[in-house]
Amino acid sequence: MVKKLKKTLSAISIFFFGNTLGFWMNTKYIIYNIYCRFFYFSKNNKKNFLNFSQELCSKLKSDGVMIVGKDLNINMIKKKFNYYFENKNNYADNQKGYQFLRRDLVNDFSSEIFNLLKNNLDIFFKNYYRSYYSIYWANVMRSYPIQNYNDDESLLYHFDDNPNGVLKTFIYVNSQDENNGAFRTLLKKESDLLKKRGFLSYTTEDRLENQKMITQSNFNDKIITFSADEGSILVFENNIIHKGNLPKKDCRDLIILETIPSCKDLTIEDLSRSLMRPIVTDYPFNPFYYK
Repeated sequence: MVKKLKKTLSAISIFFFGNTLGFWMNTKYIIYNIYCRFFYFSKNNKKNFLNFSQELCSKLKSDGVMIVGKDLNINMIKKKFNYYFENKNNYADNQKGYQFLRRDLVNDFSSEIFNLLKNNLDIFFKNYYRSYYSIYWANVMRSYPIQNYNDDESLLYHFDDNPNGVLKTFIYVNSQDENNGAFRTLLKKESDLLKKRGFLSYTTEDRLENQKMITQSNFNDKIITFSADEGSILVFENNIIHKGNLPKKDCRDLIILETIPSCKDLTIEDLSRSLMRPIVTDYPFNPFYYK
């Protein structure tokens, strides 16, 4: 009975908001997003602002995912990335197939990530959000092959169940394709359709139960693998249905940034705090105030 009620409430929330977070959390983020936009436009010329990156932003809002550009200075990041991952003391290997750089070392990438944002994504994010933006957290990670490993958690198709306005950015530190675990996803249209049919992924049990919906709905041919060269920058809305993939061979090197709207322009000091922030949740429960 409780499980059935939970699924009913989740279905109602997905219908209205695209996630299972319910009325209160979504309303809070709607108010916050409007507040950030009002604050931005009170300080900037709206007409000039909207002329930038409009086509890219429209495509992201339509498809839910796209490669928005390429960082021309990725070799600087790659050199530092390889230096840290050569030493096992620099990363935690607490999830099979994944190595995560220690939080205190992630901040050493602050200048490189800040320059990448300002050179490649600053105008794009401001146009998408119609406001300033903030990095809520970041990860520097390497994934590697594990023989005969059964997919679970992030390696199953799922959506992140985040409030609207949360974006995830993947910076490809090396070339990525199907062999070394490139990102796989459904586009927004198919994702929304499956979620309205009952696709849930809040718990591992939900994810296991709903994997068959993709094959039964004949959506296998709708899955896109985002193969791309090193330096490529992929941005996606967290609530499209996607999955992580362990490499079949070699490694997949990635920097992940989680962004939300903000009331002030990003500074390198703000970014540094974000890079050191422990990853407890994908998004702040109170977007108006978080440390």
